[in-house]
Amino acid sequence: HVVRNEGLYAVRMYESLGEIFRGWSRIFYGTFGTPKRLTLSIIVILLKGVLPYVAAFLGFAAAGAGWQPVWLWWTCGIIGTIAAAAQLSVIFRYYRLISAAPALTWTYPIACGIVSIILARSFVMLRPGAKLTWRGTSYTS
Repeated sequence: HVVRNEGLYAVRMYESLGEIFRGWSRIFYGTFGTPKRLTLSIIVILLKGVLPYVAAFLGFAAAGAGWQPVWLWWTCGIIGTIAAAAQLSVIFRYYRLISAAPALTWTYPIACGIVSIILARSFVMLRPGAKLTWRGTSYTS
């Protein structure tokens, strides 16, 4: 059985953006652990999380600037907007379902960009001789 338990517990992982980058880099490094898995993760985040917004912006900007063929750029902008709207609609409803703040739905594309950077940082940690520090102890890969 599953029951709602609002207010039963609270969690705080990190207090600063630097701690978030260092902590989640370690988590992704340990979880994915291979260049192939990290590369696939970056590709998925970029394609599914960032591409709709880039396509919408670039499509409308290029069409507005008169780049040829204009119909192609308008199509790119429209499809990107539809994909982004569908994605944000799902996220908005999910946030309501889990009692999170639905007003923060708009931050999702920003978070995808940040996660992409953190995944890339984890990728760098895989190189031989890279230093990993956790709770004051440093390890070399």
